[in-house]
Amino acid sequence: MSFKTIDRETVTLLESGALRKLETSELLREQTKFAGRVVVITGAGSGLGRAFAVHAATNGAKVVIGDVNMAGLDETLQLITAVRGTATGTRCDVTSWDDQLKLFALAEERYGRVDVVVANAGIGDAAPMDFTQSELTKPNLKTIDIDVVGVVYTARIGLHHMRKNPATEGKTLILIASYAAFYGSPLTLMYAASKHAVLGLGRALRYITPNDGINCITLCPYFIDTPITAPIASLVARDPTAAISDFVAAASYASVSSPDTLPPSSLVFVHPRGVLVGRDAGIVGVGAGSGKERGRL
Repeated sequence: MSFKTIDRETVTLLESGALRKLETSELLREQTKFAGRVVVITGAGSGLGRAFAVHAATNGAKVVIGDVNMAGLDETLQLITAVRGTATGTRCDVTSWDDQLKLFALAEERYGRVDVVVANAGIGDAAPMDFTQSELTKPNLKTIDIDVVGVVYTARIGLHHMRKNPATEGKTLILIASYAAFYGSPLTLMYAASKHAVLGLGRALRYITPNDGINCITLCPYFIDTPITAPIASLVARDPTAAISDFVAAASYASVSSPDTLPPSSLVFVHPRGVLVGRDAGIVGVGAGSGKERGRL
């Protein structure tokens, strides 16, 4: 997944009009809609989940967070308290169906409903994996368990709770994919496989969720400087990274925008050049460069 290839193809799509950049003013135009909404976020003990949790709470949302890292979760809650936000949280291993049931039950018990769900929890490759080595060993599927099974659990339980919410607008499921969902990378085999799965889940759900008045948006960030990218930081040190502030803005846009202002494709890209969306609901071709690096947006 060469940044040069991705950026070259991104520029081509921008110039052709297939992609367009959303300015910050457009992304944050409807922030007042956070007021009173109940937002459930997995993996909010650090990184992207924490940043969005604090932002949502700052803008009046009632935030419910889960993470396996209790120290990180407590720190996020303290940050929300510091901005006079409203939040609660509990330990949540997203690979545990019961843990996720408890997280959403907490939201219902404390705040009465669920409006926005962000399936954010995830990890990079749990262990190096070489599919060419002569010794045959069983693959480590921890990344699949967290990044795919965990997301499926969050989506299933989250949609159940949002369907019980009688509100006719303001209900959103946000999945976190990645540019790795479009470009293969030998450095992150299981992560790339996981994010392809998340992309497919989001594309399938977006045909179902509107029947219940629920938006389903998939965010696709490029590398952002967070704990999840730390293991490969030295390998991408020369490349630009996407800004965490752009991710937060994109997640905010996805959370509170009305359906008619969201991208027809239900995909939002967080690129070093900014937050990008497609202009239509179709599949935008990518891969005009090297035949060794091809993907589809």
